[in-house]
Amino acid sequence: MRKLLLLTIAFFFAFSVSAQIIGVKTGFTKSGYKINFETPDGANMGEGFHLGVFAERPIKENMNLRLSLTYNQLGSEKYLEGEQSLSNGMTFSGTTDMKNEFNYIQLSLTPKFKLGNAAYAFIGPYLGYAVSATYSGTITTDDGTVLMEADGIDLFGDVAEKGMDDYYNKFDFGGNLGLGMNLKNGFFAELSLGMGFLNVINTDSALYSMAAQKDPDTGEPMTEDLSQRNMFIGFSIGHIFKIKK
Repeated sequence: MRKLLLLTIAFFFAFSVSAQIIGVKTGFTKSGYKINFETPDGANMGEGFHLGVFAERPIKENMNLRLSLTYNQLGSEKYLEGEQSLSNGMTFSGTTDMKNEFNYIQLSLTPKFKLGNAAYAFIGPYLGYAVSATYSGTITTDDGTVLMEADGIDLFGDVAEKGMDDYYNKFDFGGNLGLGMNLKNGFFAELSLGMGFLNVINTDSALYSMAAQKDPDTGEPMTEDLSQRNMFIGFSIGHIFKIKK
């Protein structure tokens, strides 16, 4: 992981050497996930933040090429009440309250198109690497029996210590698009949307085996093509610095 991170940083700085614009940005992220392109019952978008640096090269009169390196907090929350089923087929009446948190380093390459004097749009791919992932939550029956309780379980480290495969893949690949507005004195504001193309569930893990065997509602076998993809919305503010050549 350290070698990959150093290689990514080196690639970013190599691009920056010939860039005419560099900048920084930060903001809030709302994120969730899709399973087989559908949002599961009780799933809600989690909240996090992002912080990044970028460099831009002019390509045409109304187009720049931007390379961004961003730390992005993704995750989701799930809250259910009433009749439910566990992955092993057990049914109960109670409450599920859980939260997943993923911390990604994302490298994105996005053409940026001017839409006038101040507005612009961008679209392009990103490559992400999860540096950490944690799970917290409880599953409790109506009579107060705790069926499951977790407090910040490391989905990579703790799982590996038990001799199990990681529940999630660390790599992610997807696309993002957005709109931005240049403000005064080099400041700007952006709204972006990202969607992962890869299945982040490790298909060799116990998590995949349990989830793929039975549908939580019917208890019937699910499709063997179980796929979970990241999705996120970001609002950013930042500042650009023009470099004179």
